[in-house]
Amino acid sequence: MHASVRVLLHTRSSTSSIARRLILRQWRTLMMFLAVAYAHAAGAANDYGSLLRLAQEWRAFEQPVMSHCTPDYGVTAMAAKGETLPTYRARLHELDTRGWPAAQIVDYRLIEAEMNGLDFDLTVRQP
Repeated sequence: MHASVRVLLHTRSSTSSIARRLILRQWRTLMMFLAVAYAHAAGAANDYGSLLRLAQEWRAFEQPVMSHCTPDYGVTAMAAKGETLPTYRARLHELDTRGWPAAQIVDYRLIEAEMNGLDFDLTVRQP
């Protein structure tokens, strides 16, 4: 093979190697971007799951403490609920509802209304 052909083949293979590396680098960058975007979208979807978990915990918390087979609505039991209520509210307000469908936002508002109801019972009706 002639020397000029060898140089040409070597140049082409070097150029294609560089081009191949650039394409692979761009491909990796695109895949990283898509992975981050997917993880962010999955996190948003998981926020509704967080609302469902919070709702289950809230409903269990909202039930009155039972004392000798009767519900205890005494001052001490209700004061304990009053001290814990801000924690549940903070967890609720940490959720990002942007992009949620209307049905999920209604669920969010329902839990918020239940928390407001307990707050009303504690501050206005006073046990």
